[in-house]
Amino acid sequence: MKASFKGDIHYYMKGLRDPYTTLGEGAGFVMVWQGNPKLLINRKNDDEEIIQLISDTTLIAVPR
Repeated sequence: MKASFKGDIHYYMKGLRDPYTTLGEGAGFVMVWQGNPKLLINRKNDDEEIIQLISDTTLIAVPR
């Protein structure tokens, strides 16, 4: 399977299960794939990865 996206892909992950705790340990992190993001599943590659998310740039941030 191959999926292409017109815009960016954003993935937010909270640090705690409590939805009201957004600071400290509850902040978690965010990952953003920008510039021609593509999701590849079960495609042949040198590293033998099952799932790949490929883009021109990747941003990883931890909120304060």
